[in-house]
Amino acid sequence: QFLPFESNDFCLVSTVPSQHMYGLETGILWVMHNDCSVWNDKPFYPSDVQQTLEHIPQSKILVSTPYHLNNMVASSCVMPKVDYVVCATAPLSRASAEGIERYFSTKVKEVYGSSETGMIATRETASIDYWQLLNNAVILGKGVLSTMSDKSRPRQKIEDAIAAGNLHELLMISGM
Repeated sequence: QFLPFESNDFCLVSTVPSQHMYGLETGILWVMHNDCSVWNDKPFYPSDVQQTLEHIPQSKILVSTPYHLNNMVASSCVMPKVDYVVCATAPLSRASAEGIERYFSTKVKEVYGSSETGMIATRETASIDYWQLLNNAVILGKGVLSTMSDKSRPRQKIEDAIAAGNLHELLMISGM
């Protein structure tokens, strides 16, 4: 829904294991849904990520976590250009997002979600303070989230975006 590519000619490289919901959703389900390729290994150290990215000729999406991305930025590795970085699992500061964008020469898309819901909102943290709900997520009221598969239903708009600081207060996801 939020990938910036018109075609599926990209390779997804993930540092997140598929045993984690975020890794499962991005490393397996995205690949099945988008009919794209995925790197068949999980590079861990910055030099592993660098070597992996250098081997991929087509467009590249790097899926990782704030902790891992910040460690890559702090390393001495010179990374090849990446077409997009997707980040989740912990809050990403604007300063970190800006540093990651400079390091990889690309945009960073931060994802909000949970094991119970999967991805429900995104933002480009370096330039936007608001979370944008994905098309299948609807907030029905404080603490009530619905995901819908019927795309013909209109999206609920809460000023078209949710303030970053309020999303965690609005949604307490537990025991769903």
